[in-house]
Amino acid sequence: MHEGREIGKDRTLNDSCCVSYFPKWEYLVMGGSHRQASLYTKYWVRLGTIGEQSSWVWTCRVYVVLGFQDRP
Repeated sequence: MHEGREIGKDRTLNDSCCVSYFPKWEYLVMGGSHRQASLYTKYWVRLGTIGEQSSWVWTCRVYVVLGFQDRP
């Protein structure tokens, strides 16, 4: 039990409108007032921007797709 102690550190998340987790909860996608969809770790460490829009991002969903190049 943590009894009111802070765990980790505070992070600025702007005005978040959506959060979507990957299947094993290791990563998540978040979008909002900053007009971007960003990839984060499960500890809320921002890894980078994965999409940008001209207005707020109101909804986001994780959809995993695998691709590969066939050999001739």
